[in-house]
Amino acid sequence: NLLMVSIFVLGLLSYVSLPRELMSEINMGWVFIIKPYPGVSAEEIEKLITIPIEDEIQDVKGIESVSSHSSEGGCFISVKFEQMPDAEFRDRFEDIRAEVEKVKDLPEEALDTQVQMFTTAEFVPVISVHLHGQVAEKRLFSLARELRDQIMDVPNISKVELTGIRDRELWVEADPIKLEGYGLSPEQIRMAIGAHGVDVPAGKLTFGRRELLVRTLGEFENAEQVSRVIVRSTPGGGTVRVGEVARVRAGFEDEVTRSRLGLEPVVSMTITKRAEGNSIRITEQVKQTARSFVERYHNEIRISFTQDSSEQINDILSKLGRNAQFGFLIVLLMLFLVLGLRNAVLAALGIPLSFLACFIAMH
Repeated sequence: NLLMVSIFVLGLLSYVSLPRELMSEINMGWVFIIKPYPGVSAEEIEKLITIPIEDEIQDVKGIESVSSHSSEGGCFISVKFEQMPDAEFRDRFEDIRAEVEKVKDLPEEALDTQVQMFTTAEFVPVISVHLHGQVAEKRLFSLARELRDQIMDVPNISKVELTGIRDRELWVEADPIKLEGYGLSPEQIRMAIGAHGVDVPAGKLTFGRRELLVRTLGEFENAEQVSRVIVRSTPGGGTVRVGEVARVRAGFEDEVTRSRLGLEPVVSMTITKRAEGNSIRITEQVKQTARSFVERYHNEIRISFTQDSSEQINDILSKLGRNAQFGFLIVLLMLFLVLGLRNAVLAALGIPLSFLACFIAMH
């Protein structure tokens, strides 16, 4: 009796905590290594980061190929593994992470290394959230980014991808007459802006046993900052700034596609989860977060949901539960006709106990 009660209690607890999935996660056999290093040229990135990482991971078993792409600001390394069972692939993934952490002499100013496993969870969303309303484009994009940041705080969210949104741009329109008056060319303006608009590592400061990394922040946030950039100094000790020879304004990149829900502009968020996340619980938390957000701006925007995987999962689980109950009753009835009520109940209890024991093993 004690064993039966233990299986019953532990089985129920395991069933509640098991993840609910619409489809199983499938490993694609790829591991991605991303190492950002802002403000550094592609040649330096390859020499200081890409090659040392490639040399360190080459001893990991099961690697089929390694490819890398070094560009200004960071590197991206793709590792393709041979076909292998999921359990072995996860071991190889951990080996890659361990080898990357062992790489020595990487620049201290570089940002943290990201090691990611590519699976079907990366492109199968649990839910899509759509923010729409008759508001200015800039305002809608700002609200969408704010909501995205809040959704990312939901546990076990892997990624929130925005669509229907245009990247912000700063436009610099030079005045040919003013350029001629100051003896400047458009190329000089471009070079001056390019030299100031980057975040550059500036070494480190040591205070006793403490070390602080120093970085000069130069990335532009608004048009006014670009206008203040000095293009050239004059012989009399003055300066010529971008705003004196050009018109600077904030805008967005050219519109290639247009997103609408009904007749209203819309920004969509496609949400994927981590493998250990419960789809039903995640979708409920995402909906609650989105609805709470919209309540604060109900006069401006509205919210809609599509691709809600929890609806299909709940429907499947509901049918499974009804079929299990119906089958249990039929088995109980047949045993009752043959063995009598007491023996039928004792024998039929073996069915749910078997399932509960299975849930314990799965957990």
